[in-house]
Amino acid sequence: MEMKFIFLLVVLMALLSIFGSHNAGAYICPPVNRIEKVNDDTIRALHHLFKRKRHRTMIYLAIEGAVVITFGLAATSKDSHSEDYFAVGLGAIGIASTLIGSIPFGKRRYEKLIKDYKAGKVIPDYYKKKIKTKDFR
Repeated sequence: MEMKFIFLLVVLMALLSIFGSHNAGAYICPPVNRIEKVNDDTIRALHHLFKRKRHRTMIYLAIEGAVVITFGLAATSKDSHSEDYFAVGLGAIGIASTLIGSIPFGKRRYEKLIKDYKAGKVIPDYYKKKIKTKDFR
């Protein structure tokens, strides 16, 4: 019983640190009108791309975190099954993959892309492929 409690505590602490660090950077891409008046469609599209990806990451982390917490609580009960631990493991893998997938859309990358674009450099193909028509709104 004591080991299960420690496991649950570790999982909850990990989730708090993940959500805390992610929400602390919630202003990765401030609204375009707060940055400056941007008439360039490409900068606006990059801004919306990064905003969309950040929002998706937060939703995925919330869902996966709920799975880990729910099945983590079930795994600590007296009549737990191996499926509960399996679901916790899947949720943890999901959280890790979501965080790894959000790396290309961090604050530093956004600032570097905008700075390079304003200096006349070409946007990398990776980001060009990710931009959708709706990002130009």
